[in-house]
Amino acid sequence: MVPFPHQTAALPAALGRECLNALEELQGPGEMAHYAIRKRLKLLRAWLRLYPFPRASDLREENNLWKSHGQALAKGREHEALQEALAKLRSRRHDSLPSAVWDRYAAALKSGAPALGDPRRKLLIRDFTAAAARYASWPEPNTTQLGERFSLAVRKAWKQARKTCETPEPEAHHELRKRVKTLILQLRQHHDETPGSDFRLARSLKKATDALGDAQDLDALNAHIARHPRRFPGEASRSLLLKLAHERARLLEKKGRKAAAKQLKKLRRRTRRTDAPPAAKPQG
Repeated sequence: MVPFPHQTAALPAALGRECLNALEELQGPGEMAHYAIRKRLKLLRAWLRLYPFPRASDLREENNLWKSHGQALAKGREHEALQEALAKLRSRRHDSLPSAVWDRYAAALKSGAPALGDPRRKLLIRDFTAAAARYASWPEPNTTQLGERFSLAVRKAWKQARKTCETPEPEAHHELRKRVKTLILQLRQHHDETPGSDFRLARSLKKATDALGDAQDLDALNAHIARHPRRFPGEASRSLLLKLAHERARLLEKKGRKAAAKQLKKLRRRTRRTDAPPAAKPQG
């Protein structure tokens, strides 16, 4: 089975729609969350990797544009992630600390949350507007080209999965999560017509990246508390929280690592079959 057997090559149109959707959200009322913005930027970057650019520098230019916006918004997302990490840990280990301590630590994380300022908003609107027009002029690739690009992403993710299983360090898990998230987003580009097996695969991979992401957020929470101990009073409570977060992070890493490797092995086996050249017909 090829990666996208029922798809037409509508990738430029899909990229343009995402830019228009982002513009609608940015220009509408209310404040768009950092998480939602960065999620859309990651989606664009993943889909761009499917496009067969004539020069590698063209992909780098497009990727760096959206990457720079994501990096500028990283602090805002980190603040949200720390709050979510503490809330999830509390839901599992609420009996480990008094409710008043959990509440006090949660309040400490909420203070000083950065907002999306007007300068960044204007830059995003400018670049999304220009990109929507730019993508509309791109020629559409064929499904063979899309399949080749997707197979390349699968090979890279599978290689990283094996490396992470051999050397289960936090940095390796972070790289594995990025690789797998790219695959999930690329599968999502073909969501409406993707066969059911691919949808189930994407869902299984999503569970793996969620586990790896939660582990990363817990490590970030520990680092934040260690940098700002005065914001989290009570040495005994603080030490226990750090211990709980560390133990949970390592458990989630193991869970996510194994789940990702299992699903990637299946996907790599399938794409390897499609990568193989057709067998020669017997003579005579």
